[in-house]
Amino acid sequence: MDRLSYLLLIAVAVLAGAPVSGADYVRPRGPSLRELALERGLHIGANFGHLVFGRSPNNWQDNPYLPTEKAIARDHFTIMTAGWENFPGHSWGGPGEYELSGTEHTVEWCLQHDVAYHFHGLGYVQRTPWFMDMPAETEKDLANIRRVYEDKVRDYVQLLAGRVKLWDVCNEHIAPGRRYQADDYWVRRWDSETESWRLHPYVRAYQGDSEDPEQGLVRWMARTFQLAHEIDPDATLIYLDFGNEVVGPTSNTMMRLVEDLRRADAPIHGVGFQMHLNNNLALGADVERGHGYETDDAYFDSMRANFRRLADMGLELWITEMDVTIDAEGDPDAELERQAEIYRRVFETVVECEAFRGVKTWGILDARPWGPSETRRYLFDDAGRPKPAFYAVQDVLAGYHPQTVAHDDFTGAATGRWQGEWSLSGPTADSTRRAPAADSADALVLRGSGATAERTVDLRGLRKAHLHYRRHAPDLTGDQQARLLLEAAVEDGDWQTVRVCDANAIGRRSPLEGAWQSVFATLPADAQGRLVGLRFRLEGAAGETEYALDELEVIADPVDE
Repeated sequence: MDRLSYLLLIAVAVLAGAPVSGADYVRPRGPSLRELALERGLHIGANFGHLVFGRSPNNWQDNPYLPTEKAIARDHFTIMTAGWENFPGHSWGGPGEYELSGTEHTVEWCLQHDVAYHFHGLGYVQRTPWFMDMPAETEKDLANIRRVYEDKVRDYVQLLAGRVKLWDVCNEHIAPGRRYQADDYWVRRWDSETESWRLHPYVRAYQGDSEDPEQGLVRWMARTFQLAHEIDPDATLIYLDFGNEVVGPTSNTMMRLVEDLRRADAPIHGVGFQMHLNNNLALGADVERGHGYETDDAYFDSMRANFRRLADMGLELWITEMDVTIDAEGDPDAELERQAEIYRRVFETVVECEAFRGVKTWGILDARPWGPSETRRYLFDDAGRPKPAFYAVQDVLAGYHPQTVAHDDFTGAATGRWQGEWSLSGPTADSTRRAPAADSADALVLRGSGATAERTVDLRGLRKAHLHYRRHAPDLTGDQQARLLLEAAVEDGDWQTVRVCDANAIGRRSPLEGAWQSVFATLPADAQGRLVGLRFRLEGAAGETEYALDELEVIADPVDE
């Protein structure tokens, strides 16, 4: 969407009445972000900011901005969090002493309005002073730390079990850029009295006989994941950090951490990214542009590669607290357009990766930021009017919507929808059809390992394609694994896998099952000939496992002659 379109859309909202409260909120024209996200099986959400100050439960009653924030959340978001209100530092006053009434209030509001809830900071105890000062010298001390901490985890999860979609179980334990200490994992804090680094007490409590403090950290995390999963087995559990969205030391360490947690039998489902960016793509004034990438393209290429390698590990991906700050001293119009461009490119990268499950901004209104107010970080201005960044996100989600024309990147491309008959092959392929959804064609069903579905259609002349597909998650048990592979055939060549659509993740039923998913398939640069066919192949599923596809749409580039 160009600048003139943005300004016209904003003018329409202004003329319709600038919202100053929930009652005055004016919904922008066009589909809501919620509608577009649900269509493609993606969560979109935000943080209700400033609900807690100090130890108070919340300030829902004395918050003049909240009516507008609630109205926007009802219209546009599928998942919310109360942010810092969940932190142990605000809600955990001592052993067995909890203040979670504010969290309960937020969770109940979400349930009433069909909005999922994200609990932020279950294990974020490094900012809980009394806990960090607990004695950790003797075996009795360490056993007491373990008891107090595990009681806290159990009590929090038991209180909210079944009402939380996403728990970020542990977060911010990778040393940022390895600048703060020598360890890859953040296991120490600075003690100003002794002028030395001291191990976190919970790291010591779980270190056992190991001389490596990183083992203590991994064991503490693994135990937290295990307790959360035992009590709330249907929730999604992730590890969350910052500075990890591109290929680099932090994301490399996070990949190692995931493997360490898996070896420790932690039920980790995914990872999250805290993307507090600015118009230079940096995390802050002391960080080089885009973590050292000199151009936008290099930064987003690295982000795309990073997301892909994490997806290949079978992880769900979430951006849990995104914002993009502007230069308050720059030209306002130019700064807002630059901000919109960054939001656009982040979301374009997200929708290309089928492992992504959601994106949340770390606030709703510019008037209520977690940092300086002049930085104008979010999708809505002070009064709740949509900004260019909102329309950029809306445009990206609509551009990948199955009922729209091809995205601008595919100008002149052929567009078509495949429905109805497929040819089936494979050792346990079954042509039995599942009862179709009301708004879809008959579903394609794959049963058992090795089953394939090949579309008998001539695709010569195409080199790459956006593929949208509806799916129903199979009813697998937690220990079953399966992968759905997208394969392509080229003229005078064999079938080759070009994308793993759902790597080791389809064993968990999605609350958005049946929604549109998307993959971006590109033939290898050295592929000879032209694309002549596409097929899906189920790999690793056992027995009567079923996987259903309702429809498939392709938006593809023609080959340059």
